[in-house]
Amino acid sequence: MAVSSMLKIQLLGHDSVKDRLKMRLRDLGAVEVTEIEVEEGRSSEESSSIGDINRLIEHLEGSISFLEDYVESPSMWEKLSGTAIQVGRDEAEKLAVEFSVEDLWKKSSNLSGRMRELENEIDKSRELINHLEPWKALDVPLEKLETEGFRGQLWSFPSGEIEQNMAELTSDFRLSHFELVSEGEGRAYFAVIIPWEDDGELTDALKGVGGHLNEFGNVRGTPAEVIKEALAGVKEAEAQINELRDQAAGLAEEVIEKLYILIDYYNEQLALAELESSLYKTDSVFLLEGWIREMDRKKLERGILEGFT
Repeated sequence: MAVSSMLKIQLLGHDSVKDRLKMRLRDLGAVEVTEIEVEEGRSSEESSSIGDINRLIEHLEGSISFLEDYVESPSMWEKLSGTAIQVGRDEAEKLAVEFSVEDLWKKSSNLSGRMRELENEIDKSRELINHLEPWKALDVPLEKLETEGFRGQLWSFPSGEIEQNMAELTSDFRLSHFELVSEGEGRAYFAVIIPWEDDGELTDALKGVGGHLNEFGNVRGTPAEVIKEALAGVKEAEAQINELRDQAAGLAEEVIEKLYILIDYYNEQLALAELESSLYKTDSVFLLEGWIREMDRKKLERGILEGFT
């Protein structure tokens, strides 16, 4: 005896057509047609589908927002002659099955995240270069500014009264040494060698004449060496960013139209899911459940459409 594959069916409808629909289902070959509680008929997959679709839409929007910056702008002629993307529902459903939104989201996130990291590195390097530029002529490694008896510090002062101020400081702190390294933009930049015993008192005096202490943390090497290394790092980071942009442009060219199709498809799916969810909460609806042979599926779908639309 041949065994037919069976499909479980569920139909949600208005109370006014309940009896007629039951008879129609049986005429179309459905068996074990029973009415079940509406909430009972909702699977966990159905109840979470709205959240899943929202997540897909969010990831699609994020990917589109990132990749659109790397889509070549159309010419005026292309804008005038262009048409909307025409895709049938079957094609959209097939694309939704075959295309991994999550994988694309990860690729886009990794690209944008790495670009941000490199841009932050460039900003920090340029900031360091700008701070070190006035000290470029100082031929002393920054990590060697301290000795057993003395410490070296890098101070900047307003240029206006610097000669008089330095003369007074040199007179008051005879064991200290003040060397002008550079001047520019209304500031004078001095390397100051201070005996440890004068450290606190001289620091207060330097601040009293408008001095600003410049500190560079754990930076090692002379200012010129650090600047050279930082410039090389900026150049390398910019080259990496350009390579990542090329990857983003290639990815955008490959998938952007698919993303436009999918965002429309999933927005439509979300609207349907929200509508279905609201129907489940309506008192005047019923839910029928039954079984049909797999080979009768198309016949049943046509029969329902013909009888109730």
